[in-house]
Amino acid sequence: MSKRPSLRPADEEGPRFGLLEAGLWMLGTMLAFSLVVMLIGATSPDALKDLVMLGGLSAIAFLLASALLLGPAGRPNTLAFRPVPAFLVFVSFLCGALSQIPARRIAMLMESISPSPPSEIAERAAMLRPTSVTHGVMLAVILVVLVPLAEEVFFRGAIFGSLRQGGKTLLAAATISGVGFLLSHLEPKLWPALGVVAAVLSALRGLSGSLVPSLAFHVGFNGFAVLDGTFELFGPPEHFSLSGEPELWISMGVVLTLAVLLLFMARDPKSRARRALDGGPS
Repeated sequence: MSKRPSLRPADEEGPRFGLLEAGLWMLGTMLAFSLVVMLIGATSPDALKDLVMLGGLSAIAFLLASALLLGPAGRPNTLAFRPVPAFLVFVSFLCGALSQIPARRIAMLMESISPSPPSEIAERAAMLRPTSVTHGVMLAVILVVLVPLAEEVFFRGAIFGSLRQGGKTLLAAATISGVGFLLSHLEPKLWPALGVVAAVLSALRGLSGSLVPSLAFHVGFNGFAVLDGTFELFGPPEHFSLSGEPELWISMGVVLTLAVLLLFMARDPKSRARRALDGGPS
């Protein structure tokens, strides 16, 4: 009786990885991170208002979990740091940055349905406002570089890649890792906006066959948020000075550009070849 051929490349053989395993890894990572934050908050409540510390801790948690999941060898095919054309990186980054505009409008809509106390809104805004040049640099490094890198490595690298190597379809791996990413953000009012972002990130990762475009989008998205928080480009958080036609045209431009980009990657032979390295059924 012949041995059933593996759906994974020969150098990626290992334990089967499915929905249960993915859920346990994501849940365990978030619980461990939450426990550490609770312990810190119990001894120093003001520390919970420090995005540098919180972002750094979350990045450490996701990177450590990724290392434990992937093992000592690192399994590069699972992480999928595969080179892509420069224009894919640039367009993904630009779309990520400009996606903050429709995302913020969705977030404001949710605020109008379930308003937060003004003091809470002001506190959230203050967390993104640097108190010094050094603090501003640390905010940028942690929130714009380290956090996106750690989240992409964990959700669309280790989790997505392990699901594909474990035989899950591209759609299943994208959905499971995307839902995990969404639920890792514990503010339900942000879920409608972040749900769209999670879908785009998963689509970029899945169709490009590389982690680089989703990382570029994520860096752009977070970078614009930090820039806006620092300089209040569109006014204070309770208002949004960009509205009407400018907002509409920018939002439509982002949607159309992403649609063309994803369609290109779906049909591009080089993207198809990179996807094949993920393993798993189509």
